[in-house]
Amino acid sequence: TIGILLGRAASKIGSMDDHDTRTLCIHIPYLLPPTLSLEVSLSVQSAAVIGAGLLYKGTSNRLMTEMLLA
Repeated sequence: TIGILLGRAASKIGSMDDHDTRTLCIHIPYLLPPTLSLEVSLSVQSAAVIGAGLLYKGTSNRLMTEMLLA
């Protein structure tokens, strides 16, 4: 899972791809609705945050930056 998340994000650095953004956000509990609770390991969560950082690198997207920092 970690390899897939990071590999897809690394192949599209700075693209803000919608499909990959959704895939990464599913693995970040902070970005999920409170009614939906999924058990995601800490290492996969960390890979998803790093992947989202790669996907949005250099885009100056304020919304995603604030969510990732939170």
